[in-house]
Amino acid sequence: MNDPSNGPSSADSASRRTSWLLVLLTALLAAAPYGIALFHGFVWDDVFVVVENPHIRSARWIPRIFADARTYASGLFFPTYRPLVTLGYMADHGLGGLNPVLFHLHNVALHALNTALAAGILLRLLRLSGSSAEGRLPLVVSCVAALVWALHPVQTEVVAWVKSRDELQCALFVFIAFLVFLDGVRRSRISPVRAASIALILLLALLSKETAAAFLLALPLCWWLLPRARVRGFAGLCGLCAGSLAVYLLLRWFALGQIRQTGYLAGGFWPQMLTMVRVAVRYLRLAVAPGDQTSDYSGFFEIQRSPFAMPVLFSGVLLVAVLAAAFAARVRQPLVSLGILWFGAFLLPVSNIIPTMQFLAERFLYIPLLGLGMLVAALMSAFLSAGMSPKEIIRRRRLAGVLAAVVLAAELAATSLRLPVWKDDLSLFADAYAHAPSSRRITWQYAVALFNAGHFERALPLYRDLARDMPDTARDQISTEAVTGYGICLMMTGSLEEGVRQTRRAMGMVPDSAAPLRHLAFYHERKGDLKAALEANREALKRAPDDSRIAAKVAEITARIEQTTTPH
Repeated sequence: MNDPSNGPSSADSASRRTSWLLVLLTALLAAAPYGIALFHGFVWDDVFVVVENPHIRSARWIPRIFADARTYASGLFFPTYRPLVTLGYMADHGLGGLNPVLFHLHNVALHALNTALAAGILLRLLRLSGSSAEGRLPLVVSCVAALVWALHPVQTEVVAWVKSRDELQCALFVFIAFLVFLDGVRRSRISPVRAASIALILLLALLSKETAAAFLLALPLCWWLLPRARVRGFAGLCGLCAGSLAVYLLLRWFALGQIRQTGYLAGGFWPQMLTMVRVAVRYLRLAVAPGDQTSDYSGFFEIQRSPFAMPVLFSGVLLVAVLAAAFAARVRQPLVSLGILWFGAFLLPVSNIIPTMQFLAERFLYIPLLGLGMLVAALMSAFLSAGMSPKEIIRRRRLAGVLAAVVLAAELAATSLRLPVWKDDLSLFADAYAHAPSSRRITWQYAVALFNAGHFERALPLYRDLARDMPDTARDQISTEAVTGYGICLMMTGSLEEGVRQTRRAMGMVPDSAAPLRHLAFYHERKGDLKAALEANREALKRAPDDSRIAAKVAEITARIEQTTTPH
């Protein structure tokens, strides 16, 4: 006969197993739509940070990865310091070389794990915010809200693009640190060991991406909005986390030589901030109505120079209204307030107060969108709370189930439609060009994709439009590569004399640039003249001795020439 005293323990154990299974199912459902991404190739900046990056191919580079930001990518200098992400690429390369399946699988696995962590965070926040939902209902609500976050179509850029591993990895450490913090709150004390652990995890998040700095805002927001978060040891925790940020900034300065990535894209601080008011509204729109997505928002935003311009005033009023709603909800629905303010806090690092390289990118919403999950969890919990008749409870649960199913199905459909765009460069930039054909940068990217795919006739008019009326004094990358591409396309389509003239024009625009010679070598290689291609690549390598792409091409063509001249 069984000991009756074992009954409750067995019931608790069964309940825990069921809870774990539900969270596991949630993570698997989040990962399932991204199975198609495993068959995608490397796209866009993947070429620089992975494919042609020699620093991910040997563990001997590990010390330098932490000391030199130039190890982040090959060829071009990316003003970026994310050494733990480079280590992740190194691990992938060590396991399977440059097989893109493994890199994409790593991304999808991180997204699934982050979804499970998000469900845990939402469950704990529901309990801390005073939700009256009973039984297993808070866990179900948390899992549904986590799926709303995970299946959101804006997340496709992060999960389907290998280069966006930084967002996934940063989120992993931020979510773990936040869970450890919430567990301390549940115990009514942040012990010194727990505080030190959270600070260390935060440092790992910062070494994955600087967005994690917003964690220092998330902590006081919890203290303000959730009275149960005002526990012993909170001030010490904030001090240690500030120390982690200071350590990161010192490492970044040592490796990068600067804190910011670039100058202000709008030409100054105030025009940048006025323009970012409109960008902030676009972020809100992407969160609640994510239609008309694109991979590159270059040229989408007109530079704003007056605070009294109607677009700025309208956007400013809308943002003030959102903040007012968050403030108004702080007492009755603190988790709603926290969700709204979490969204804004984790966008602050990319708000261009400290300038970055773009106004807006969908990948920047990966962590902020957990605020939407908080909003969904709070509203669902309030709608399904106890205090109603059994009949009303059943009716509301059915209605909530139908609404959740409709939202998740819509997200799944939008995500499934968006994923194929990230298959290869040609698909990606064709989509971006369809959204912004007037953008000079996007037109150039699409022309390069067509060029690399061998569609010279289709690339020719794009290059011609870019090169038209361009002064020979232009020195920027797009100008010189547009003229070079135009010349090579002319040659490949039979206009040899004009093509040579345009290529020489590009060489004159930037005499020390390797790009025209590299493109000229491409032309000779396509025509089968390997010796001319080798000579052009060698000249290009003299101008860019650190460019691993050109060095690899020299070695490849040299080997091919030796194979053709060696007697069998």
